[in-house]
Amino acid sequence: MHRSSGGASPSLRTLHQWQPNHHHTFALTQYVKALRRLRDKLDRLNSEHDKALSNVALVACLLFMCLEMLQGNHGASLQHLRTGLRILAESHKIVPSALCGEEEKRYYINSQVGKGSPTIDQSLISVFARLDYEATMFDKRAPLLVLQSPYQGGDEIPGVFESIEQARSQLNKLSSEVFHFRADLLRQIQPVLKEGKERDWVKEFVTQHITSRRLVHSGGEPILDKLHRLQDNLTRWLSAFRSFLVAPQWPTSETTTTLALNLLEIQHFYMFFTAQTYFDTTESECDRFTPMFKHVIEMAESVLQMDRNNGEQDKVTFTLEPGILPSLFLITLKCRDSGLRRRALGLLDESYCQEGMWEGALLAKFMKQVIDMEEHLSAPTDMGKLQAEDVPEEARFSDVALVGIDTMPGWGRLVGGRSIHGTGEIVLRERIFVIH
Repeated sequence: MHRSSGGASPSLRTLHQWQPNHHHTFALTQYVKALRRLRDKLDRLNSEHDKALSNVALVACLLFMCLEMLQGNHGASLQHLRTGLRILAESHKIVPSALCGEEEKRYYINSQVGKGSPTIDQSLISVFARLDYEATMFDKRAPLLVLQSPYQGGDEIPGVFESIEQARSQLNKLSSEVFHFRADLLRQIQPVLKEGKERDWVKEFVTQHITSRRLVHSGGEPILDKLHRLQDNLTRWLSAFRSFLVAPQWPTSETTTTLALNLLEIQHFYMFFTAQTYFDTTESECDRFTPMFKHVIEMAESVLQMDRNNGEQDKVTFTLEPGILPSLFLITLKCRDSGLRRRALGLLDESYCQEGMWEGALLAKFMKQVIDMEEHLSAPTDMGKLQAEDVPEEARFSDVALVGIDTMPGWGRLVGGRSIHGTGEIVLRERIFVIH
C-alpha cells in the first residue's frame, strides 16, 4: 500500500528527454540567487530569532519545494521540507525530543485552531504539518512533528466542528498519528538486512511493511490500545464532520466551500482505511469497504467536475499538498470490483493536477499493471468484469512498491506482495514494463 521513491521516484518530466528553454534557465538562475538569500536569512535567524524573518524563510522553503517538485526532484524537495521544519521548531522555541536510544528527533508543537480565521503562524504550522506526514507516505520514517491536541480534553473530539479550519487541524493531528503508528511498527520489526550486492531495497520495503502488521496481533496491549484509540478518533472525526455539514449557519452551497469539504472527507478516507485495516489478516476483508470506495470515487468525480466547470479541464496544474490522488491510489490497489477499480484508475489518469509528489497520470500507468496482474491471476478470460468475490486471496497484493529504473529510462518496476495467513510466509511478485 505504498509508493516507494527513495528520493528518486519517477516523474513524467524525468521519464522523457526534457530540455529546459531560456525561461527555465532564467528561473533556475533566480532560484540559485534565492537560495543564497535564504542562507543569509538563516544566519540572521540564528542570532536574532525574528518571528517575521522566520515566516519569510518558511514561505521561501515552500516556494523552493514547489519548484523542486515540479522538476521531479523529490529528494531536494524533502531537504527544503526538513529545513522548514527546523526553522518552524526554532521559531517556536521547541526543544527536540530524542527517541530513547535513537538519533531521530521529534518536535512537539501546538496545532490549535479555533472558529475564526487562522493566523499566519497557525497556517504555516498547518501546511508544514501536512507536508511532514505526507512525505512519510514515500518512505519508512516517522513525521518529525508531533501535533499536540487542539482540545482541552486531550484526544477528545467535539460533537461538531466549528469551522473547516478546525476540522482540518484535527485531521492533521490524526493523520500524523497514523504515520507515527506505522513508523513505530516498522522500527520494531527492522530485520537483519542482507549485506553485499544482492540487497534489494524495493523488495525489503514491501516485506517490511507486510511484516509490520503482524505486530498488531502479537505486540501486546500498548500497540492495541494505541490503535483502538486512533480508530475511535478517526470515527469520531467523521461524525463531527458530518454534523458540521448539516449545521444551518454554514453556506455549503458555495463551490469553494463544497470543494474544501469534499477534499477533507476524501483525505480522511485514506487515514480511516489505513487505521481500520491494521487488524485484518486477509486482503478479502477489504471488500467490506466497497460502498465507501464508491462514495469516495463519486466525491473525487465531483471535485474534478468542479474544476472543469471553472475552465481548468485542459490545464496541467500543481498543488503543494495531496488532495484526491492518495485515496484514488488506495482504491485502485484495494478495491477488487473491476468497475469501481477502473473508475478510480480513470480518474487518476484524467487528473491534470500534480499534487505534491503525486502525479496522477504516471501513477495510473503503474496501477494499471497492479490491476492487470491481480485480475490475470484471478480470471484471465474475464479481466475487467470481476466482482470483488471473484478475486481469490492468493491473487491479491497487500502492499506494492512502484519505482522507476535509473539504468533504464522510461521503464518502471512493480513489486507486490502478500502474507499467507496461517504460515506467515511472504510471497512477492514482480513486473518490469515500459511506461508509455
